[in-house]
Amino acid sequence: MGKRVTAPNMVGMRVGLEDDPKTWDIACRTGKTAEETVFNLYRLASWMREHGKYGKLKFKESLIDNLLGVERFAESLVRVGWLKQHDGWLVLKGFCDVAATRKSLGKKQERLS
Repeated sequence: MGKRVTAPNMVGMRVGLEDDPKTWDIACRTGKTAEETVFNLYRLASWMREHGKYGKLKFKESLIDNLLGVERFAESLVRVGWLKQHDGWLVLKGFCDVAATRKSLGKKQERLS
């Protein structure tokens, strides 16, 4: 078996998110199904990976609701602990691997070499 290589344009997400109580909490608060919620989680993680810096964005929570077209989505993410704010930066936590550190990115580079 060789080294594990993760493509740089992929977002790793936990399996079984559609059955996670946190997903159902978000779905109930936003009026969406669990499947729609998982889709929006993926869209958000992908967008933050593409446009963020180490998976972080310096924007207000309302940007997430506008991007996804879902009211209270960001507020619901904060409530379940999947979105954190620090000094104006938004960071995803717990359901995907978008947020990376400079140190972990260095390790990924070594694995890819």
